Amino acid sequence: MATTSFSDLSNIILTNYGELIAKAFTEYGPGNQMMPQNSIIGRLAANGRVQVGSGDGSDRYAKEWGIHTTAFSAASYGANDAYPASTAPAFAQAQLEWKRLGISMEFDNLVRLAQRGMTRGNTNAIGFEFQAKLRAMLHAIETQLITDGTGNSSKDITGFLAFLDNANTYAGINQATATYWQAQLEDAGSSALAKSNLQTLVKTLHDNGSIGPQTEIWMSATQWHKYTALYSAEIRYAPGGVGGDAMAPRYSDGLADLPIFVLPSLSTSGVDDEIWVVNLADITLHLLDHSPDDNVAVDGDTEVNYEGVPIGIEEVATGKDSKSIFIKCYPQLSCCAPRNQGKIYDLTT
Repeated sequence: MATTSFSDLSNIILTNYGELIAKAFTEYGPGNQMMPQNSIIGRLAANGRVQVGSGDGSDRYAKEWGIHTTAFSAASYGANDAYPASTAPAFAQAQLEWKRLGISMEFDNLVRLAQRGMTRGNTNAIGFEFQAKLRAMLHAIETQLITDGTGNSSKDITGFLAFLDNANTYAGINQATATYWQAQLEDAGSSALAKSNLQTLVKTLHDNGSIGPQTEIWMSATQWHKYTALYSAEIRYAPGGVGGDAMAPRYSDGLADLPIFVLPSLSTSGVDDEIWVVNLADITLHLLDHSPDDNVAVDGDTEVNYEGVPIGIEEVATGKDSKSIFIKCYPQLSCCAPRNQGKIYDLTT
């Protein structure tokens, strides 16, 4: 019976599952259902906002970029007037470091050798467990993408709640003092969702020029039912129809026409009292490339999906009659313009 050296397992996994791994993070569609469309990773992938590689000229930071903080204005002048005085530009620097996330796989040598050649659903037993570990990795990333990054002694991903604020320090810039770095917030005051909440927030974002083709509304199932209740009296049924509180998942008020996505991860993470309006053109999930070849080109000025492997695999000495590998990922989320994002918060559930 042919056997495989365990030391070759990392290469075998990457060879057989490298494409699966990359697709799991960067694509959504037929053939890749590992992350559903109604998830944060799914929405980012569907909009081309997952990048294998940094958002900088090097991989030192997940993203490092300059922020133009000076407000300029043009002025009228006459033929005999001196040109209006110029204003020196001012910049701030934003930086986001990589975060680390991993999961172990350990195999008892006796069990591993006794089960050589065994399959589960036409999949090798080791490959089957690897896919389960990969799903666990994706689930952890999905959960942390919601947070403000302060969990586990600030080792978690710096997620959406980090920049959906007006008093946090995000990417090294204090939102409490840097007004250009503040997200747009609508306080519901512990009240139920009202039409005016969405109208106010969407108008603010619209007047700021913050709404674009990739702007979406995200909410939990709890707030979706509150939202549909606002318009239930306006639903009209065709003769012979079956009825029901059916509404298209969209918001339209004359200023904006935006799709709504109900994300289960918001509910499972306890973010039931908020509704987010996000412009995904400003948001990118970065994953450090673990390809063996270090010469993978990264263009910091172009946010696209790069070919590469977003996870690394290392063999770990156990000191026991077992073999172990560690599956790791270096992720980070960046938002280059928090002012283009907004949320309604403190809603009743």
